[in-house]
Amino acid sequence: EFQARMAEHLRAEATVVAQSGYLANVGLIQAIAESSTPVYVDMLAHASLWHGVLAAGASPRPFRHNDLDHLNCQIRRHGPGIVVIDSVYSTNGSVAPIREAVETAERYGCAIVIDESHSLGTHGPAGAGLVVALGLEERVHFRTASLAKALCGRGGIVACSKKFGEYFTYHSPPNIFSSAVLPHEFSSLGKTLEIIQRDEWRRRRLHDSAAWLRRR
Repeated sequence: EFQARMAEHLRAEATVVAQSGYLANVGLIQAIAESSTPVYVDMLAHASLWHGVLAAGASPRPFRHNDLDHLNCQIRRHGPGIVVIDSVYSTNGSVAPIREAVETAERYGCAIVIDESHSLGTHGPAGAGLVVALGLEERVHFRTASLAKALCGRGGIVACSKKFGEYFTYHSPPNIFSSAVLPHEFSSLGKTLEIIQRDEWRRRRLHDSAAWLRRR
């Protein structure tokens, strides 16, 4: 039920719950990359995404933070692969050029993964994140998020196609070999999701506070 509600919220075909945002990222990269896959990772992307590349035995190809010219150069040099970015970077609060990154991935035939841990709940319509805010949900192959940020609980999600959701469940080592998120945790997450969808004033206050802090 919670996975279905999250899929509707994120305007995705499906979501799959993992044990944490960290394991969602590691398990996803393990499921879609192999040793010959170049993975283009923003240098400020979350450590879990880097760990996923290493766990998959893939080839990490970093590009300078939010520098799409450098990303273009890397893809031209190493060929099609997977582009990996955060929507909002936890280290400095910067926002990714998501639309341009998606266009770059499409131009070169790359898959794209966007970690929305720091925009889920805080950005977009009813807190659905920046991908939905930009109307790109059908062009982004995979979205991940921690449920420990705005949703204040334990777990992570992968937003994807229904077909891939089934594949991920049986091919993600962390998903197979970790204990499950528990029923009472799903109940708590479901109630928090209701608050996130309902209370637009909380997002306004957050962005007003952030703007005040930056100005001063």
